[in-house]
Amino acid sequence: VLFRFAVDIQPGMLERAKATVAGHGLVNVEFVLADERDPKLAPASLDLVFIANAYHEFSEPEVIMREVRQALKPGGRVFVLEYKSENPKAPASGLHRMSFEDLRLEIEPTGFAIDQVLDFLPTQHGVAFVPVP
Repeated sequence: VLFRFAVDIQPGMLERAKATVAGHGLVNVEFVLADERDPKLAPASLDLVFIANAYHEFSEPEVIMREVRQALKPGGRVFVLEYKSENPKAPASGLHRMSFEDLRLEIEPTGFAIDQVLDFLPTQHGVAFVPVP
C-alpha cells in the first residue's frame, strides 16, 4: 500500500489539503501538522519528499532539510519545485521565488547532492536531490 503524507505548519492549509484530497477520492493520505523546526516525519520512512513552492517559506531551511534527510529511506530523494527568480514571468511575487543557485547553495550543505534538474519548466526550478554519505 502506498501512503502519502501532506505536511504543513498551518492548520488552515492542512484543512484545504484535506478538502482537495477528499474531492479527488483519495483515501491513503495522512495529514501531519508540523512545526517550523520539525516536519514530524519518522526516520527512514520515505522514498520521496516533494516540496512544492514551499521551500522558500522555511524559516530554518537547514534544520528542516536535516530532518527530511533523516526521514528518507536508503535510495530516497527530495524533489524541490520553486518559482524562478530569474524569470520575470513566473506567477509569484519576488518573495516567493528562488534562483537555482540559491537552491543549490542552501540545500547542498545540508547533506544533499543534485541528482537531476528538470530544465524544461518555463517558470519553475525542478531539482531532485539525493543524500550524500
